[in-house]
Amino acid sequence: MNMNMHHSRPSSSAYERSRQGSTSSMRSCGGMSPDATKELWKTMLELQERYGCYTSARMDLAVTSGDIALSLMPNPFILDTLNDSVVDLPDEGWEMLNRCLQQRH
Repeated sequence: MNMNMHHSRPSSSAYERSRQGSTSSMRSCGGMSPDATKELWKTMLELQERYGCYTSARMDLAVTSGDIALSLMPNPFILDTLNDSVVDLPDEGWEMLNRCLQQRH
């Protein structure tokens, strides 16, 4: 069995680079201000709406909830867990997510 099968993802090298730090502080929302965390949640919802990249009933509900979407934001630990389990996110989506996660204030 070939353990280096990368053909299932069109841009595997970018995907692997982004996933390598998935448990690092770069992919964590720990230390983010409340406003930055809200912006992260909004970005995550935008990614869910565009790509359906999270497996989360809460996120599916929030995407369709309009103005109350912020009230459905989970705690930072759950945000990190969701971001560690992202599936089928194209490079553009990873860039959006990583850019948002790098903002701390």
